[in-house]
Amino acid sequence: MEEEKIERSLYAVRDQIHVDQTLKEKLRKKYVRKQKTRRWNNPWIYGLLAASILIALFFGNFRGEEVMVVKADSLNISNAISFFDIGSGEIDAYTIQNGSLFVSIKQKGIYEITEDGFHLVADVTAESLRFSENGKILLFSNEGGIYSLDLKTKKRVTIAAKASNANYSHPEWKNGEEIFVAKQSGSKTKIVAIHLKTKKETSITDGSAPAYSKEENKLAFNRGGNIMVRDLKNGKESIIDQGKEPAVSMDGLYITYIKETSGFEDVWIADIDLDSKKKVTANPAGMDVPTKGMYSYHMPQWDSGRHTVFVLKQQEGFPMKVMQISLSEKEMGPEITVEQYLQALINRDDDYAKTLMETPPEFLTISNPHQIGYRIIKSEKSQNTATVQAEVQWSYTANPYYQISNYEFALVKKNGHYRINEVNEISNRQIIETQNEVRSIERDQSETLFSMGDIPKEYMTAVNIRISSLAEIPGTGNIVFSLQEYDLGDRNSSVQLLVFDLKTKSFSLLGKLSYPGKDMTIEQLSVDSSGRYVAVDAFPGLERPSVFIYDLEAKSQLAVFEQAHSKFWQDGRLMFRKLQDNGEILYEYNPKTNQISGY
Repeated sequence: MEEEKIERSLYAVRDQIHVDQTLKEKLRKKYVRKQKTRRWNNPWIYGLLAASILIALFFGNFRGEEVMVVKADSLNISNAISFFDIGSGEIDAYTIQNGSLFVSIKQKGIYEITEDGFHLVADVTAESLRFSENGKILLFSNEGGIYSLDLKTKKRVTIAAKASNANYSHPEWKNGEEIFVAKQSGSKTKIVAIHLKTKKETSITDGSAPAYSKEENKLAFNRGGNIMVRDLKNGKESIIDQGKEPAVSMDGLYITYIKETSGFEDVWIADIDLDSKKKVTANPAGMDVPTKGMYSYHMPQWDSGRHTVFVLKQQEGFPMKVMQISLSEKEMGPEITVEQYLQALINRDDDYAKTLMETPPEFLTISNPHQIGYRIIKSEKSQNTATVQAEVQWSYTANPYYQISNYEFALVKKNGHYRINEVNEISNRQIIETQNEVRSIERDQSETLFSMGDIPKEYMTAVNIRISSLAEIPGTGNIVFSLQEYDLGDRNSSVQLLVFDLKTKSFSLLGKLSYPGKDMTIEQLSVDSSGRYVAVDAFPGLERPSVFIYDLEAKSQLAVFEQAHSKFWQDGRLMFRKLQDNGEILYEYNPKTNQISGY
């Protein structure tokens, strides 16, 4: 009975983890049919794409790059990560200004997303959002009208009201005194300039979705399914490409837009002077309709001061994501290629992961075991090839299982870009608890590290107690693990965190976790690459998870993040997501400074 109860508790935890079984079965069937033709020699590659929880993450703060005057087709994708999910409600509009993200959520309002979560800016929704150059005024459209909002005073001003014969949309700043908007009258849509004080309208051209380049004094817009550019100095108009929803970079040099080709939508960038263009996403085929792309894209925008494109990415049946695409003139070397490939797989950004492969396989989505970390070991490269060795750490939800695997990635360089061509497993070691013993298993060789009977009685706080999760501390071979009480009857269970020293065969207490009135269940443990810090994911009362951070050296607790879930450690910082009423946001925590930073 006791084992049945703890199993029910563990499965209750797992039930909170979304797994699309229909999609899983479709992927499995496709993989089985084509397995023999693949060059990917180990099943680990499919597990790398395992996403136990639908998460959108962004790795670290946005870091600005020096502005580069290069052609669009010379810019390389240095990162393409979805960092923000809307879990409740739909995004009607969004804008980014100096690293601040503002979103309009349908039927809820306009919110600013900060390190503290969602903050209501206005209780009105918007169909488009634009910041003034000084970042103090927010320009937005709503139900056919154009309005401005002073972020400090919250004063709202009507610029152009909806009329019986006119609807206004897509406001765009020209300067502090004038804006561009799309004005629809009947079946015709034209772009007009509106003076903010006099409200005088001046017709510019036929079209919609204006996007202005102040530096070039040019206006990009839609007309007849094409992206157009109008030189406002002489009135000359040119076609950039087929597409919709243009946005101009802050330096005025580039345009990003959405273009559909044979049923597949993708994000493109082009020079505003028409010299070159380039596709910057790789939309995979849909599962049910392979003749159409898996994703649809909406509202591309540029961040201020950086060559970074943001776009809404939507997959049917899944939350809307805000995706960030960083562009750089610099070549992505083999180590960075593998690192970003692993990051994309952790976050289930399959479309970006596929752009880093020479011949991508069809992935098999599983829940467990799942990857919780990685480390680049070394790399070698010649003229057009390279090899990279990486260590990957795995865990199994709410079970005493930990795996360390080393892989060798073979890469080829074509057209100036490295692509992963083949992956081979070099070694594999598992640390598991079975039959009351913690064992290390490698190449069919099993070594007992310690048994439940070795644990000092002072830590055995109940008759019903088990090891619920564990992890190896890098560089030491020591084991950090959780002792889970269960089925205690009239009192709630708690968890003790212990460290086993491999050399001295001794145990020490790291901490104790309990929650008033609720049972405590551990989901997983993950240790940073230095071996100094451990993140503990716990479910108090099988509710939304919390993350506890401990200093393994000082044997002290550093931080607690409620309604949060850790993802993995990167460069000594923990990437974790925080659950909000309106969605999920990525944060990073630096245990050395005890500081949290947002996207």
